[in-house]
Amino acid sequence: MGPFIIYNYFNLLKEHVQNIPPSQIYNLDETSFCLDPSRIKVVGEKGKAAHRTTSGPGRENITVLLGGNAAGEKRPPLIVFKGKNIWDSWITNKTEYPKMTYSATKNGWMETEMFTKYFENNFLQNIGKERPVILIYDAHTSHISIFLIEKAIANNIIIIKLPPYFSHLLQPMDLCVFKSLKVAWDVELTKWQRQNYGTKLPKAVFSTIISKIWSEAGPALLIKGYEKGGIYPFNNQVIAAEKFDPEAYRRWNLENSSNNSPVAVPDPSVADQIKENQINLPSSSQKSLIDTSLSFEPKSLTPSLTSITFESIILEQLKQVPKTEKTTRKKICKGAEVITTLEAIAVLKEQANKVESKPKKLGRKKKKNSCTKKRQMKIVWKKKKKMIQMMT
Repeated sequence: MGPFIIYNYFNLLKEHVQNIPPSQIYNLDETSFCLDPSRIKVVGEKGKAAHRTTSGPGRENITVLLGGNAAGEKRPPLIVFKGKNIWDSWITNKTEYPKMTYSATKNGWMETEMFTKYFENNFLQNIGKERPVILIYDAHTSHISIFLIEKAIANNIIIIKLPPYFSHLLQPMDLCVFKSLKVAWDVELTKWQRQNYGTKLPKAVFSTIISKIWSEAGPALLIKGYEKGGIYPFNNQVIAAEKFDPEAYRRWNLENSSNNSPVAVPDPSVADQIKENQINLPSSSQKSLIDTSLSFEPKSLTPSLTSITFESIILEQLKQVPKTEKTTRKKICKGAEVITTLEAIAVLKEQANKVESKPKKLGRKKKKNSCTKKRQMKIVWKKKKKMIQMMT
């Protein structure tokens, strides 16, 4: 866990979210619902087999995209079924949650084209006319496309992409909403299975249950999720210090101490280790020594006797081999960034052009079958034999 990535994200968030009302701050994310209950225990006769598994050993899952704003207002969900087409028997007849959307993909996962269509035909139609709107979601590849970014810019929507691998700490839907929904899902699924034992859950029933639990979810879930993620109200100290890598957190504290920013006090045990490694020095140079001994940068060490530490002696003895600069690798994606910019569109177009201009690999020529060669040799030999017979 890197504090540099986290706090750079919070700086970016503060820059764009301040003075924006909670009703204009949104989060979208998808999760999967298993067709077999996982949190409900089964009661049965002792010594007898008892189970509720209905979808087979593979434990089938269905993807659902959910979202809402920091004021607790929910938006219509998107259900992604596995298949080539959407059938009318998959759609619920009960309109417990209006404007619910359906889609289908080959593997049942979220895809770029589908997410873009949902953004254009559902999300934009159900967020009102107040602008600007802040949309926060993770860096999954299905959430980014040139058309989506251009559409967002045209509608004054600022998309902030979360840093990769941090959504479980920063994304409101992950922090509060999904866990409560899946508990409610297991309860409703078990109720249905008690009346339909041994029957696989129909897709229309799945849609009905999802619609019901989403409509019954209170606004407090969403509001708490934004609060725990530090988005609204804004709070860049929501992540506890012990969750960070200790070494990276110590370097982050040292780097930000000169800016008079509120940082955590270094661990007392670290300070004791520093004192044990120091040579007796005047008190006036104590602060500069601590900064030097924890910087881990050889260039910051001074040759004066008043700043010699045990660590500096080791660093002088260990000569590092100079690293060669690699020019083939180019960093394009930051940890957290606003993707509704012309620069982001230019990068995506450049990547698309590289893929299109890449020459196709030619297949290897097929080797002639050895059986064919033998057959041809037999024919030639028969002809020669026939000619010899005619001559004799």
